[in-house]
Amino acid sequence: MKRVFMMIVSALMCLVTGLSFAGCNFDSTPPYTPPQEELEDNPNAKVQLTVQTLPDTYEKNMMIRWINGYQKKNPDVGINLKQTFGAMNELDKMYYNNTMCDIVWSGGDQHSPFSQKYFVDLAGFEGATEFFDGFYETVIETTHTTEGDKGIWFVPRDYNALVVYYNKTMFKELNIAEPKSNWTWDEFVATCDALSASPGVLNALENDIAWPPFQQTMMANFGSKYFNDDASIAFDSAQTKACYDYQQEFNNKYTIQGTGSNFSAYTKGGEKNVGMYIGVRPALPVLANKAAASGWELGCVAFPNYKRGEENGFVGAGCSGYAINNKSSNEKQQEAWKFLKYCMSEEGYRQANPVGTLVPAIKSMINDPSWRNYSAGNVTVDADAFVKTDATPIFLNYYRMHPTASHQEIINAAGFFWSNVKAGSSQTYSASMSNYKQYLKDRAHIQ
Repeated sequence: MKRVFMMIVSALMCLVTGLSFAGCNFDSTPPYTPPQEELEDNPNAKVQLTVQTLPDTYEKNMMIRWINGYQKKNPDVGINLKQTFGAMNELDKMYYNNTMCDIVWSGGDQHSPFSQKYFVDLAGFEGATEFFDGFYETVIETTHTTEGDKGIWFVPRDYNALVVYYNKTMFKELNIAEPKSNWTWDEFVATCDALSASPGVLNALENDIAWPPFQQTMMANFGSKYFNDDASIAFDSAQTKACYDYQQEFNNKYTIQGTGSNFSAYTKGGEKNVGMYIGVRPALPVLANKAAASGWELGCVAFPNYKRGEENGFVGAGCSGYAINNKSSNEKQQEAWKFLKYCMSEEGYRQANPVGTLVPAIKSMINDPSWRNYSAGNVTVDADAFVKTDATPIFLNYYRMHPTASHQEIINAAGFFWSNVKAGSSQTYSASMSNYKQYLKDRAHIQ
């Protein structure tokens, strides 16, 4: 029995550690993946840097655009997109085998167990204060590791708030009113009701149930939290129980577990269609191209505002970005810093924005057409959905009052707990909470 439990834990750890606000969990299988852009060599450069990024073609195309643009301006620097990786827990092996690149992708809600071991604190580089002043405050918050840490361990590249994608064609076919970006949670539930009552609908909504950005959004809206300011467990509360019980009921009525493949597999007049999908901006080019290829129209609105009386609700807002390897030579670290400043400048963003995955992390570009006017196959989505919402943004590094060595197990424990609210689950709140506390005691030494 213990072996079976450990196998389940291992599988769930793969799930929990692999997902972040990067949106890399979305299904981007061919034929909807674009051809990879051509990386221009610079073999005669005096300094050669290596970069590793996520394996998705959109991710690689974005980095290739940055590399090509930077090398043209800086012929003495060559940058090679050397390798890809799927989750940050792979960095342990890479670092100790000396295979980690000079520049490494980093997830804002995943980085803290690794950053102080493997990355350079960017706050000490020349011009850092002025440079980082231009970013959204919420994304800079995610670059720290623990409470009181002032280090900036990666350069944020995107602003990612939860959004709801929906099938415009399906809504029109079923004569259901399309949602607006200022909608409330009650209006969201009413839309789910209308979809569920319509013929041919498999589920109203597709959602990755245990995904931390979504669950922390729901917790905040119910007044729940994981820890008190003194690091003691605050999770076992009436607010958490209400959130847990509500989601079990909601998911049984409306939700299919998934990362977008059910939503995007729309068939006109079919009987297994899903009307909406909760995601973030990086999923947009994949969805837009799937919609264009299959002949349906894509829509997108902000995450619904879970109002409590006159008070606005909350929505998870995070980011991903790029860190610098602390084993790289000082010369390479300095060149990597210059490259990352270029990437996250207005010029750099305009180079990469046509790929479609980014909302720039710098405030000066909130209205820039280079990302707002993205379209694919005649599918265009209102960009306001990604940046304008009545809900209050929250960042996700809730475990920062604990030592970094415990962070991954804290994240795992939360993922196991929230996986029990999926449709069809009979796991009670009390059983889930008991398992959560035991896991924290055994693995993170927190009680």
